[in-house]
Amino acid sequence: MPRLTAAEIVGLPMKLARRAVLAWRGLQYRLSARVAPGARFEWGVEITNILGDRDAIRIGSNTVVAGQLLTFGHGGRIDVGQWCFVGPG
Repeated sequence: MPRLTAAEIVGLPMKLARRAVLAWRGLQYRLSARVAPGARFEWGVEITNILGDRDAIRIGSNTVVAGQLLTFGHGGRIDVGQWCFVGPG
């Protein structure tokens, strides 16, 4: 088993906290969108589904979302395919 350095030990709680927050947000996003297995969310993600229909926003497998997805109450759909990136750059 590899040994951890002092710097890694100090940073470990922060890494675990960040993963926990991202996992919690991922669960929240799955309530407002259809999210395929393997999709993940980065910091700064905002998913707003005013339409209220989970099928209005679909995110494919192995996609990374690092930006904003928004549907309006009067209509609109977002369908992000597999192995995509949504965010800056």
